[in-house]
Amino acid sequence: MTRGERRYKPPEGYMTSTEVIKLLGKTFYRHVADGRIKKIAPDGHKHGFYRGEDVQALVQAEQTFNN
Repeated sequence: MTRGERRYKPPEGYMTSTEVIKLLGKTFYRHVADGRIKKIAPDGHKHGFYRGEDVQALVQAEQTFNN
């Protein structure tokens, strides 16, 4: 495995934090802290994934609010 390569790919319908940050920017951390986006992680691992439906709903809400 090369440096920076993930051991696990996200399950169908889930996204990595990098993918979510590209969509939401810095608000990603606030949404996670407030519980609007839930993190799931394989047992024994720190890195996790985020449900795509939740992320898309927040993207839509932010776009609606900002327009």
